[in-house]
Amino acid sequence: MNIRRGLLRLLVVASIAWITAVAFHAYTLSIAPRVGYTLELPPGRKFAEPATQELLDRLVERDMIRSHAEWAPVPPLGLVIIGAALWWAVAGFRRT
Repeated sequence: MNIRRGLLRLLVVASIAWITAVAFHAYTLSIAPRVGYTLELPPGRKFAEPATQELLDRLVERDMIRSHAEWAPVPPLGLVIIGAALWWAVAGFRRT
């Protein structure tokens, strides 16, 4: 039984599951009703175009997806670093 290979495969499966879950969460946020942000204009001012709200919706959606994409690989990379450090520490206790 090769523990190193098994742990690497487990890490790959867990990383794929994590990134898929984050992508699904970003997708559900992008199709959910958009609440929580408002654009306030000074009194008496109006939008120049009626499509401005659509543009704002697309920008907010793009920012949500970008923030998810930036943070999705962080936990798997953290697991790799912690796992490598622990493997190195345990290997130091082996007899040669």
